[in-house]
Amino acid sequence: MELAALLVVAKLVATTGTLRAALAALLVVAKLVATTGTLRAGAEGGLLTPSLAIGALLSVVRGAGWNLAGFGAPEGAYAMVGATAFLGRGCPSPL
Repeated sequence: MELAALLVVAKLVATTGTLRAALAALLVVAKLVATTGTLRAGAEGGLLTPSLAIGALLSVVRGAGWNLAGFGAPEGAYAMVGATAFLGRGCPSPL
């Protein structure tokens, strides 16, 4: 199911060139619920991919707010910075 959702989002981004903040906010909630439920159920898995997805989506939502305030950065830039920040915080390793 997660793969199907990612394919729908990828198709939306490919056709429109953007990811709307409302959809990104919905996907953040869905990803948090899915990840929490999966880990609580005892499934084996890590937090690398979920942290990247959640960080990118949260940054798209925040970036939409910044763009409304007058900053004109593309949503992809916000997503890249957010994914990197969540990865750096979630997986502490030496440089």
